[in-house]
Amino acid sequence: MVDVIRQRWEHLLFLHWTADAEEIRRLLPPGLEVDTFHGRAYAAVVPFDVPENRLAFLPPVPFTGAYHEVNARTYVRGPDGTPGVWFLSLDASSALVAQAARAAFHLPYHHAAMRFAVAEEEAPPPPRRWITFESRRRPGDPPECAVRYSPGGVPRPAAAGTLEHFLVERYVLFAWTGERLLSGRVRHRPYEIQGARVEGLQERLIRGAGLTPRGGEPLVHYAAGVTVDIAWPRAAGAAAAPAPGA
Repeated sequence: MVDVIRQRWEHLLFLHWTADAEEIRRLLPPGLEVDTFHGRAYAAVVPFDVPENRLAFLPPVPFTGAYHEVNARTYVRGPDGTPGVWFLSLDASSALVAQAARAAFHLPYHHAAMRFAVAEEEAPPPPRRWITFESRRRPGDPPECAVRYSPGGVPRPAAAGTLEHFLVERYVLFAWTGERLLSGRVRHRPYEIQGARVEGLQERLIRGAGLTPRGGEPLVHYAAGVTVDIAWPRAAGAAAAPAPGA
């Protein structure tokens, strides 16, 4: 695969719930199987900012290509056993990005009006950084996702073999054209993850896809950011790209 898109992802919030594996299985195209950790399947909502979005072989152009995104996803294995991500939906604040990704990558993108803000609060101590995110597809409707979050703790890579590693270190995505399964690959340094405080969470994306999140409060992780190279999708099971890394 050849890297065609370079992006910068920042202020990622990973919200994970356990989910019913059979419910997930009914949503998957031929060739994919539910991936589980110690017998448990998971669904996630991930809001984040994309301050840089460009073709990988061109230099960055200031003030262009930036947008915000939230995706709902679950975890799968491809025909050759490769672990990856199956997107239930993806929402972007850029109509151009949503349209282009639907056409070129066969991914279920939607255009949504989004609000994204980062604020530093000094009082009460200690100082905290708060990120406010809201995504709404139709004016007047409740948001598909709204949340306020603040990172805390020491950032560190997820250790191999842990649940955190299973959930966040995914470098293959799958898409369905209606006739065949495609796989694409992303490359970036491992996330430096930490905990986060979450307030005012509203989420309608997972249930909207036909899944019932379980376990009450989500498992929460935050990552400050990574630079990402994205390869064009090809038929699933074709020769793999080099191992992830910068």
